[in-house]
Amino acid sequence: MLIFLFAALLLIGIFGALKNLRKKYYKDVALNERSPDFERKIRELAKVLSTPEPAGKGFDVAPVKSQIKKGYKVISKKVRGKRELYSFEKWLYENNAIFVETFMKNDFDFSRLPHNGEPRALIFARACVALTYGNVTKEYFEKAFDAFNEITPFTFSECEKMSETLTVALLEKIAAVEEKSAYLQKMERLSSASERIVKKYVKNNVFLHFVKKNNEKRYIKIKKLLSASAKTCDDLEVVFDAFVAENDMLTENLMKSLIAVESTVCNLYERLPVYAVASRDKSFSYSDETTKKACLEKIGKLSDGINLTESEYAERVMKYSGNGLIGGVFSEDFGLYESVKQDKNVSMTKKKINKTTCYILAFSVIFLGISAGVYFAVGNFVFGIPAAILSVFALGKVAYRLTNGLFSLFLKDTPVFARNFEKIPKEYAVDVVVPVFIASEKDVSAAVSHLNRLYFANRDENATFTLLIDLKRSKTETDESDAAVLSALNEKLPPYLRAAVRKRVKRGDCFMGRERKRGAVEDYANFLYSGCDKDFSRLFNFDGFEKPKYFITLDADSVLQPKGVLRAVNVFSHEENEKYDLLAFDGKTNAFSLKTAYARLFHGGDGYEIYPAYSNLFYNLTGKSIFTGKGIFNLERYVEKLSGVLPENRVLSHDIIEGAILGTGASGVPVYEDAPLCFSSDENRRLRWKRGDVQLLPFVNFTNPKENNKKIDKFYKFLMIFNGFSVLSAPCFLALFILSFLSASPTFFALIIAAFFINTIFVGATGFFGVFVNLSVAAYVKRLTKEFIKDFFGLFMLPYFAVVDFYVFTVSVARSLTKKNLLLWKPFSRGASGKRRKGKSRARIIFCPTQNLCTNISRP
Repeated sequence: MLIFLFAALLLIGIFGALKNLRKKYYKDVALNERSPDFERKIRELAKVLSTPEPAGKGFDVAPVKSQIKKGYKVISKKVRGKRELYSFEKWLYENNAIFVETFMKNDFDFSRLPHNGEPRALIFARACVALTYGNVTKEYFEKAFDAFNEITPFTFSECEKMSETLTVALLEKIAAVEEKSAYLQKMERLSSASERIVKKYVKNNVFLHFVKKNNEKRYIKIKKLLSASAKTCDDLEVVFDAFVAENDMLTENLMKSLIAVESTVCNLYERLPVYAVASRDKSFSYSDETTKKACLEKIGKLSDGINLTESEYAERVMKYSGNGLIGGVFSEDFGLYESVKQDKNVSMTKKKINKTTCYILAFSVIFLGISAGVYFAVGNFVFGIPAAILSVFALGKVAYRLTNGLFSLFLKDTPVFARNFEKIPKEYAVDVVVPVFIASEKDVSAAVSHLNRLYFANRDENATFTLLIDLKRSKTETDESDAAVLSALNEKLPPYLRAAVRKRVKRGDCFMGRERKRGAVEDYANFLYSGCDKDFSRLFNFDGFEKPKYFITLDADSVLQPKGVLRAVNVFSHEENEKYDLLAFDGKTNAFSLKTAYARLFHGGDGYEIYPAYSNLFYNLTGKSIFTGKGIFNLERYVEKLSGVLPENRVLSHDIIEGAILGTGASGVPVYEDAPLCFSSDENRRLRWKRGDVQLLPFVNFTNPKENNKKIDKFYKFLMIFNGFSVLSAPCFLALFILSFLSASPTFFALIIAAFFINTIFVGATGFFGVFVNLSVAAYVKRLTKEFIKDFFGLFMLPYFAVVDFYVFTVSVARSLTKKNLLLWKPFSRGASGKRRKGKSRARIIFCPTQNLCTNISRP
């Protein structure tokens, strides 16, 4: 009996020694056993944190990062010395890359979270780590989250930051373990130190363990001290082994929890009380995750302003809003806001700030300021007035970029609302149509192959895929090559794909498809809507077709991401997007098409072309987007509002005017297109855009006869005017350079050079600050050099661009004024009949040699 009693007392003594050692050096590290009253302690914590302040000072993660970095250096030194690592040190050493990545991808900004001295969510996360001894599983974290919400609900902002707060709590513990490794090595080093050091640490079990292990002679000397304290060699080994085992277990738990953080907190917002309230709203319940989070985030911000809980705010919005929860939350109805605030019906109106007007005014002020600066830089009246006038056209793009940069600092992203269909419902059926020009059997193979890839990436029972075909122009309505093309279509087109071949109509002295792509899409939309196929010579696989709700237009080289069609339907079918007739896709460059140095230099950025470059900005600003030829239409509204309203043979760049006539929103769906591989193809595309921009100028005051002569929005008017007159930028820039030499003003010349290299200056300025954050010097220099080369190329080619653009502008204006066919005219080329123009192609003397030279230089 005495033996058992003695053994029990010995175990209690060992446990007490271990506990005291842990408390003294390693604070609250405990064994890997979960607390039996886990949820009770969380509720007690929630009561203490039930009245937080709305925002705090945040959290400084630098000390934690520094300690982990320091600990890694200590362990690395041990590895280099080929010394054996403890198990917990192996965990830390082998997973250091995870720590580095974690610090890089998280900002750990908790300054806007509710706090009680420290962010409340961080205090909660620390408690979860402590109570589970580092083994934070999804099950236990959700139990803790629910227990806390029973007392005082978390806000959505806290929920969204829960991943980062849990990460910080785990990293703090890991930093403490890193410190233990350093402590062990320190004790091992001191075990061979002077007698004075020995006396200082003689009661330290870790120190004594290393003395016994590394310095047997010294250990014999202090053995009497051990006997006096009733410690034996076995006691030291048991305590030390338990200490190491505990750290091994703790570190393993912490690392596994850190790796699984994202899955642990996944969909945690669905456990918030406000989510349960919001789910009673129909529009909220069928929305996708992004839309739900955007709505909850907005509720959190609005509820803070009137001191309501998020659940109370959501309840009142659903009570007083006639547009559902999402419509009410994102509306700018001041009366609804006051109704929610006072909890009674309040009818109030408050004049809204017209953001479009503000944008145009800001552009005008910057624009006029630049012109005035040019005038004063010249320094005399004779050259100052013409320089100021020329700068109006030359420096418009500079003002445009500065205005967009200014507004991007203040505008917040407007969410793109979407539903959460996993498959396209029958009532939202969609047809994906790709207009193509086919002249041979080879073209048939390429077109069918491309459409086939689109089909398999977006296959759905209620999505159809169609080639909309224009055959090559001919002197007669039918051509002898048609039979071979139609035979190839019949042979190569699989039964799950469709094709519609348009009839040729007489244009000038030849037969061709009416109005090119615009006419093709219009004819096809009318066919889908009415079923009348009078504009088509042949239809393939249209047996039993039904009218779809939507149709998507793409180009022959357009590539959608997998399930891009489903995403587009999910967005368009959301009730908050019912106000739109068309949703534009985001145009990007296909990275796989960057096969030449020219393509990589001039089109190897984020892929946005000039028109959609600020489409997200404009959508945030006006709620409207820019259509660039790729998007999803509401079929019925297209036919009712757009079909037949534009004049024949007058519109080349039809995308912007179509988007202006229809209500155009953003879809958030990216579409990828091939980049021009050489200067020749790039220049041909640029000239086509330039012609189209100029030809849209007469449509600035366009009124739609199908909508009671409704005018297009001033936002689109501004874009059309800006794009049209921007064609004169190069000629006016050249004139400004000439004036700067004639005026002999260094200030004037420096200003013009700075304006010409505005892209280089902008990239240099923004990237310079990025170097101090997350941009390497090499990447910064590469980016800056690339931009400089592009600007320098523009300066070198300025005389060419000036002459060509001036020619395109003047001829386009002349043909518009004389009502000539604008679709058949192509500058610097043969006429529609194929014969060389006489007396009208002198500009080819400049255009063709320059284009050929630059093309040969830019080839791989």
